Amino acid sequence: MGPRFSMVPFGDQPKASPIGEDNYHGNKLLLIDALNLIRRIYAAHPGGEGPEHIKGALESTIHSLKRAIRETGPTHAACIFDSHENSWRHKLLPVYKQGRPPMPDELKKNLNNFKSSFLEMGITSLTFPNIEADDIIATLAHKTAQKNGRAVILSTDKSFLQLLSENIFVRDHFNKRNLDKNMLKINLGSGLNRSQTFLPLREIPPIIFPEYPEWV
Repeated sequence: MGPRFSMVPFGDQPKASPIGEDNYHGNKLLLIDALNLIRRIYAAHPGGEGPEHIKGALESTIHSLKRAIRETGPTHAACIFDSHENSWRHKLLPVYKQGRPPMPDELKKNLNNFKSSFLEMGITSLTFPNIEADDIIATLAHKTAQKNGRAVILSTDKSFLQLLSENIFVRDHFNKRNLDKNMLKINLGSGLNRSQTFLPLREIPPIIFPEYPEWV
């Protein structure tokens, strides 16, 4: 039997959604791309390595999560983490993520403190062995939409744009904007479906596909 999890409802949050502005009153799941949020805040936080840097980054992350909840008005939320183990992508492409800078050791050692703080807010942290956060987020968003709920993905990763639908939204937390189909239509014109497919490829560093540098 696989791992089980529960996501605690935010009882004091409004069920009417700021996302879409259409008076939606059903269940809405906020899916936080945890390391996307944490690593950006950690890198931007002043100070060098050490306990004070971790403490400051943690406080800023908690503040950001509280703002995200206020802005998106979810009924449920979860922080999704990578497992730091090789996934099926590494089997298909051994150089996958080879060019990405590793997580700072001090931050990696303190991730459990972040998870504990999230839990105190009522936000469950999810990790599954050998499965990347992107795949967990996409699966939960798809299943939520299938049940006529709404999913809001909190991430700056443009690979999530291919999931956009009437019930799946992407929230750019740092720029305080929703990346939804209407926004893409305004910015990209009529070629929406094609743009959803090829925009994520622009996020892939050349080191991942060294034989196809012209893709990026």
